Amino acid sequence: MADVAILVVDINDGCKPQTIESIRILKATKTPFVVAANKVDRIHRWESVRGRPMALALREQTTEALGHFDQKYWKLVGSFAEHGFNLERYDRIKDFTKEIALVPISARQGEGIQDLLAVVIGMAERYLDDQLTDIEGAGEGTVLEMKEERGLGKTLDVILYRGSVKKGDEIVLVTDVRASRHVRDARCWESLGRYRDCSRCQWTEDQCSRYRWRSGWHYHACCLN
Repeated sequence: MADVAILVVDINDGCKPQTIESIRILKATKTPFVVAANKVDRIHRWESVRGRPMALALREQTTEALGHFDQKYWKLVGSFAEHGFNLERYDRIKDFTKEIALVPISARQGEGIQDLLAVVIGMAERYLDDQLTDIEGAGEGTVLEMKEERGLGKTLDVILYRGSVKKGDEIVLVTDVRASRHVRDARCWESLGRYRDCSRCQWTEDQCSRYRWRSGWHYHACCLN
């Protein structure tokens, strides 16, 4: 079995026999998993925007669309409860070790994919901490989102998969037009939903070389041993 699993469920159809069988396997093998509730774009009155984060999508739906969403969501919650799992929407979870995260997504529109990746990364940090190791060298990563943050200006949400990036480094964005910028500030995930300001870290470089995945002297990519 996998170290961490993503269980994809059609939010409109609910739990089918194959879904229930997957739940039983995950329970028997004690595999940590997240539920990706797919096809939210097919919910009545749901307005999809390609690539939009689900946290933003939920705020921008009409009351009618959210009502239809909630009906399907609570049906899934009930189905998982029958198998002993406490399912909760990912942005409402306080303890990921006691509740199973449900992330609404639209694979067709790419809506909510950033949120799903963030949850999976958080789970990997939580459950696979002893298997994570640094990958040295120049930083390479994938930009999930560019947005304006109050007090920070333009920011990038990035999954770093190779090397490291720190404050002052020059980064190159490879799109249709190449553009370069210098990193003015570095913030990394300490846990889901909480940022740590790496530029203010008081640890020495030696201390961070042993614990930087948790707190970070600067960004370091990690992989499984």
